Amino acid sequence: MWIQAGFAMVVLGAALKAIPEDILEAARMDGATGVTLFRTVQIPMIRNTLVVVTTTIVIATLKVFDIVYTITNGNYNTDILARQMFADLFVTNQVSRGSALAVILFACVSPLVIYTTLFSCERNGRYDDNLYPLRSSRYRSAWPMILTRWHSANQ
Repeated sequence: MWIQAGFAMVVLGAALKAIPEDILEAARMDGATGVTLFRTVQIPMIRNTLVVVTTTIVIATLKVFDIVYTITNGNYNTDILARQMFADLFVTNQVSRGSALAVILFACVSPLVIYTTLFSCERNGRYDDNLYPLRSSRYRSAWPMILTRWHSANQ
């Protein structure tokens, strides 16, 4: 996790510098100071960046393998899911257990990626018709009709 701290600081620092100065000045003129300015103006302005950085750090932390394998090989209470999966698949030839660990790792990462993708699209107010065909504006008015037909068919 600490390896990703530099990446997070650079990206978040760039996002904070990208906030227009006139917005910050207007907030200061309205009486916002220090923590209030940060909490009510800057955090909402960099919200999408925060989500992307958090997702990247969590995924990288779950998938970290090379450092643990190189330094300790899982000894000294440093074993992680990715190293255990590697050991089961290639060292002890327990393919079923290694595959199960791969599925668990995938199950830990997938919801986070899906949530981030949906959050980003909802926040920007747009949906790609190819990725989210039922959530696009074309089908939004059709949902009440679809649900009414489904409900009447299942009674």
